[in-house]
Amino acid sequence: MADSISRQLIIKEAKRRGFRVETLGQGGYYCKVTAPDGRWEMFRGTRPMRTSANGAHMSRHKDLTMVFVKMCGYRVPEYAVVDDADQARAFLKAVAPIVVKPLDGAQSRGVTVGVATESELLPALERALDHAVIKKAVLQRQLHGKLYRLYAIDGDIVAAAHRRAAEVVGDGTSSVEQLVRRLNTDPRRGNGTDTPLKRVHIKDVVIYLGDGSLARVPGADEIVRVGAIESVSAGGESADVTASVHPDWQQFTKRVAAEMGVFVAGYDVICDDIAAPLADGYVPLLEINSSPGLKVHEYPTAGGEPIHIAPLLFDALFP
Repeated sequence: MADSISRQLIIKEAKRRGFRVETLGQGGYYCKVTAPDGRWEMFRGTRPMRTSANGAHMSRHKDLTMVFVKMCGYRVPEYAVVDDADQARAFLKAVAPIVVKPLDGAQSRGVTVGVATESELLPALERALDHAVIKKAVLQRQLHGKLYRLYAIDGDIVAAAHRRAAEVVGDGTSSVEQLVRRLNTDPRRGNGTDTPLKRVHIKDVVIYLGDGSLARVPGADEIVRVGAIESVSAGGESADVTASVHPDWQQFTKRVAAEMGVFVAGYDVICDDIAAPLADGYVPLLEINSSPGLKVHEYPTAGGEPIHIAPLLFDALFP
């Protein structure tokens, strides 16, 4: 996080306003900004200090997030917290297909989607547990539709992005591997958090498309999805859809922010259309992030205009 685009944007905005900036901790992960009038705020990543410790803890643990949202009167997708194969098999049998992810993971690490068979389940469970600090995994019903990130400040949605998996476009002569390697030459792509986009790793393409997929030559203008997860962290891109968000989502984020105590939050949801109302109190929620990144909104490389969140955040913190 120390060199991330999100942190750079926060520090840049603080200095633009004439604030004093001080960093502390390994890599300067904590950042204190002080206004000329003496008011100050401490950030941990992108999370300001006024987010409650309870809210940060609940958002970090996906099972607590779901329980809390249910306590607010909403319905959520079926899920289970497991730490062994027998528990996972029982849930898969009842709910398949499912998504398997670390209980306390981040940035899509250790996540496997579309798990439908036991042969797929066991390596997915192992991957999730490897990336979990608390050695537990969350299994959740596989949702279908588009993946959206809603960014809310003090409960108010200020940006929304449609997140898409990494894709390549065929030219009739190049293999999938050649197309992916060409995609990775984009100077906006890198391996860290300091570039707008992430490189697509060849090994992940093989895991997603299967053995032999790299040699296939797609037809001209054929679009080939090469990433399993709709995430910028996994090489995908995003498009801005802020103007399309239905007011029902605003009511949802406002209530969660007030009761959970998250001053900034990124809500990851999957639905057919973010412009449609919520149906009977059902929220197709994946997770809530209390330290959401800014670059998915700052760089909507798949379409739409950038939303500059850092100025909006400072306006809210220092009215």
